[in-house]
Amino acid sequence: MTTETLTEWIRVTIDTPSEKTGEPYGASALGQAVAAILAAHTWSRTPVEQHPDPRPARLLIKAHKKRQADAGRRVKKSATIDTAGFVAMVEQCDTDTLTGLRDRLIVIWSIWAMTRRSEFSDRVLPDAVVVPRKGVRLFFASSKTDQGAEGEWVVMPRRDDVLDPVTAYTEYRDALAAAGITTGKILRRIDRWGNIGDELSAESVNDIIQALADAAGVLYDDNGVKLTAHGLRASGATIADENGASGAAIRKQGRWSPNSKVADGYIRPRDEWEGNAMASVPSIPAPRTETD
Repeated sequence: MTTETLTEWIRVTIDTPSEKTGEPYGASALGQAVAAILAAHTWSRTPVEQHPDPRPARLLIKAHKKRQADAGRRVKKSATIDTAGFVAMVEQCDTDTLTGLRDRLIVIWSIWAMTRRSEFSDRVLPDAVVVPRKGVRLFFASSKTDQGAEGEWVVMPRRDDVLDPVTAYTEYRDALAAAGITTGKILRRIDRWGNIGDELSAESVNDIIQALADAAGVLYDDNGVKLTAHGLRASGATIADENGASGAAIRKQGRWSPNSKVADGYIRPRDEWEGNAMASVPSIPAPRTETD
């Protein structure tokens, strides 16, 4: 694809409503499309000098984003949960069943590894390595910020509580092994009778998270915003920030670029009222009215 073709494709797509929503595509979706096209050129080993220059297309996207903002469009963000909500969701999982073991793993790893639902559903059993007395390492073959597919390991330290990522994994892995499954995808479809199917889709990961959140009473936040799988990624970043993790450590755990500011948007102040920058300004007594 040439620079001119990429730029013209973005120009046309900006004016083309989404088949799913009937609304114009957002800047984020358009930016991801450009990134995917560049990645495709890299994966196909196209010489760098033959890659399209994304700058003209990105200038169109930037202008489109401003027009949408001026028209009142706002970026939609998922709700997040705190540690108490995290525990409440885990407690909804019946760990006497294979389905419950799988669902517990989904919730726990979604937060501790700050996973995107699509990359989580793609993980295979060899991607997870338990390190004795340390925790578990999870390999991501590629991500949005690793377009060259060099891969990256994310570690999740062992814990002595219900949120332990090692216990969540080993109990589920052992249950799969008992059913004769030792290779392939980690997350599997499981029907009501316990029959194990093939891989679990990214959409199903989101459905499971929302069902557990609903059962735990944390599906909506105080502003009526709904929790999604991506909200657990943001919850992980927020919980880490609240407990003193550095920005660099959070970006590494969530597989954001080391210099990216995108991760900052995933950290949500838990209390926008009490923690507001103006909340500590002392009140000024109103002047008294003199009376006789």
